[in-house]
Amino acid sequence: MSDMLANAVHMYSKFCDDTGLDRSANLEGNTKIAIMIMQKNIDIPECFQNIFPDNPFVDWERIDTICSQKFYKNTHAWMVITSAIEFQGDDKAFKSQLLRHAIFKHYMTCLNSARLELPHAKAVQLFLLLNISNLSALNTMEVFFSTHANKSVTSESYVFFSALADQPFDKSDRTQCLISILQSCAVDCAAMKAEIEMQLVSASKLQGTFKQRHIQACVLRPKLRSKLRMDEQQHSAMATLDAFRPWCDAIRFPNVFSLVHKKKLYFAMAQHTIEHMAYLDKFVNEPDLRQSISQYTVKNPDIDILTEVIESSRLTHEPFSELHGFREKCFTSFSQQQKNQLKLQDLFHLYMAAYQSPSVWKTVWTNIYPVLSIQIIKDVESFVLEKPINHQEVMNIIFSSSFK
Repeated sequence: MSDMLANAVHMYSKFCDDTGLDRSANLEGNTKIAIMIMQKNIDIPECFQNIFPDNPFVDWERIDTICSQKFYKNTHAWMVITSAIEFQGDDKAFKSQLLRHAIFKHYMTCLNSARLELPHAKAVQLFLLLNISNLSALNTMEVFFSTHANKSVTSESYVFFSALADQPFDKSDRTQCLISILQSCAVDCAAMKAEIEMQLVSASKLQGTFKQRHIQACVLRPKLRSKLRMDEQQHSAMATLDAFRPWCDAIRFPNVFSLVHKKKLYFAMAQHTIEHMAYLDKFVNEPDLRQSISQYTVKNPDIDILTEVIESSRLTHEPFSELHGFREKCFTSFSQQQKNQLKLQDLFHLYMAAYQSPSVWKTVWTNIYPVLSIQIIKDVESFVLEKPINHQEVMNIIFSSSFK
């Protein structure tokens, strides 16, 4: 079961990355969104509007490509995710909320006629699972009953599907039934939440291990003479002062000042195209500290800090117009496969990387997305010259994002 849970969380995390959702911020809502979007033959916009009246942001442009990806054809993973949906009402609530829909009533009748009686909660979970796109219905039935009832139901499944196909239902019937299910059911994500936290810790440890090995490999590698001048520049007095640690020491932050906020302020002072004091006034409360930070503009920024701040920021609302223009102008030389792999968060991170200092933006870009060519460089640099950065959107997103 632990392997099934790990695979389910891995698929859930990829779904959140593909759709621009924050996987750990609203686990219950994200689970409902994942199940809803992957359902067959429903009106997704109508269902989404009824289930989520506050209209959380989803990258709708990728929905069609997501549903057709082989990665999501995992019956065991979807069984774990749908098992988080729990109907907790009594028989009266079950009849008034779900059996009033003809499609669900017909579904329950077919289950009973095939001698596949299930508790109300399990019947709801199986209904959702059978309607997940691109899953084999027969395999879904066998896996579900093998896991929950420890029995083979191949012959009973044939009877069930034969009876189920006798009565057709249109998209409106399916949509209204799904709305009632998602509105009436609770979501128990305690196991998934624990697994997500464990995977985040494991990924952080693994990232630290690879970073340490990379540093060791670079230290032991002999340097080419063509790189000596760059190395001398990086270790000059001015470059050393611009490094993150000496920069913090020079400013003398209070002991209670968080490391995350220091990194964001360092990123802000490394931006060469914005008015620093406008954001220092907004995000630093102490006047003396504001004045001290304003005196230390970063000319030769620490690339690792820039990359960390950029990758930790998340776009959680509709993309601003400059980001649409960036996607149109700067990715024409990407292959179609690379364009399909490029998520909205990647696009936003690359947009920020493009506006970093001319001496470091290419390195930051490749740290975020390892695709860069001469044509891409020309497209990006011409776009940056023509279009100033939307610094209000970028800085507000950075200071409102939490580090993962």
